[in-house]
Amino acid sequence: MNTMKHMTRILSLALMLMLALGAAQAVQVEAPTRTDTILLEGQEETYTATQYADENLIVWYDADNFAAQPIDGGVRLQLIENALPGEVALEVLHVGDTQAPSVERFAQEQAAMQQQGWVLSNPFDQPMVMGADPAKGVLATRDGQTMELYQLIQNGMTYHIMLRYPTEAAEGWGARMLHMAQTLNQRAE
Repeated sequence: MNTMKHMTRILSLALMLMLALGAAQAVQVEAPTRTDTILLEGQEETYTATQYADENLIVWYDADNFAAQPIDGGVRLQLIENALPGEVALEVLHVGDTQAPSVERFAQEQAAMQQQGWVLSNPFDQPMVMGADPAKGVLATRDGQTMELYQLIQNGMTYHIMLRYPTEAAEGWGARMLHMAQTLNQRAE
């Protein structure tokens, strides 16, 4: 008899747990969306942008074409259907405050790229996010691939932004990813 009561309790608890999990899944909130417009090869293109947000950053991305994958300190947005001869991806990372270690990391990343055979351009300033100082940027190329690396300091926080794409996709996917990167920390409208 005691065993029967014990089994009944276990089954009741299991049922309550299943109901609670089902209710929690039903309550999941969809990410906010908005309409964004980008200028590509002289033509305006409108698309639905989806907000990715975590404790470190907010970025609006093209969820119809890119999958968001959380990574340590940020997000990786990777092209879902890539028929190009190389990776198409955007990484946005919060790397710390404006203290020396965060700033030095940018130089270390450039040195690592050079050791891997990437040819780097001279550093340049890139307007990136409204209300922030221009980002420090370098352009790297190797074997028909392009990588753009930026360091952005916004509101006392340091972010590294990396775009990767085949050089032939610069005016298409490269421009789209730069547009998405420029939405860093924009709140929902």
